[in-house]
Amino acid sequence: LAERNPMIGKVVGVIKQMSEDETERAYAEAREKERRIRIGQLSYARNEGLEEGEARGVKIGEARGVKIGRVEGEARGVKIGREEGREEGREEGIAEGKREIARNLKRQGMDAQTIASITGLSADEIGKL
Repeated sequence: LAERNPMIGKVVGVIKQMSEDETERAYAEAREKERRIRIGQLSYARNEGLEEGEARGVKIGEARGVKIGRVEGEARGVKIGREEGREEGREEGIAEGKREIARNLKRQGMDAQTIASITGLSADEIGKL
């Protein structure tokens, strides 16, 4: 390459001359050592920054996740509560309806055994009406 391009040949010559000069070689080695140290420092700083950023990101993500989880949990809780409340209300309404029918049948003079058979209420429940 140096034979085909005179500029490269000149550079190769300067490099050879510098490598033979003790002072130039020491200076070049010092520059290279400084360059490697700086690269190491930058790499270390970058890794520290990545770790710090990751830790912050995890903390923020966890906080957001907890907040979203609470909102979703509350929504599910409300939904389940409504469903359970409706079911409980239906059951209470059905039970009250049976008691009302039993009271009316009792007023009409029907016997407790027949009322129990019709309404599904126990004889004790009918006696308390």
